[in-house]
Amino acid sequence: HTFPARMTFSSSCRLHDNRAFTAGGALALDQDATVTAVDCVFSHNTCEGRGGALSTASSSSKRALLRLQKCVVSGNSATEAG
Repeated sequence: HTFPARMTFSSSCRLHDNRAFTAGGALALDQDATVTAVDCVFSHNTCEGRGGALSTASSSSKRALLRLQKCVVSGNSATEAG
């Protein structure tokens, strides 16, 4: 049995200048993941696939949930989407 992942980033977290090859330059969420980011900055991240800063996966029955509160997302890039 696999349990859903739950995580919270807070206290002015900085995800900056990261790189990924398939999904989410700074953060990639799989199905059933729940992540909350509060007062964080996602900047200058890159991805060769989708989601310059962030990427979430989903299927017909399972979805990742990403909550951003008072966050800044800027200067990120991806070659496919986002």
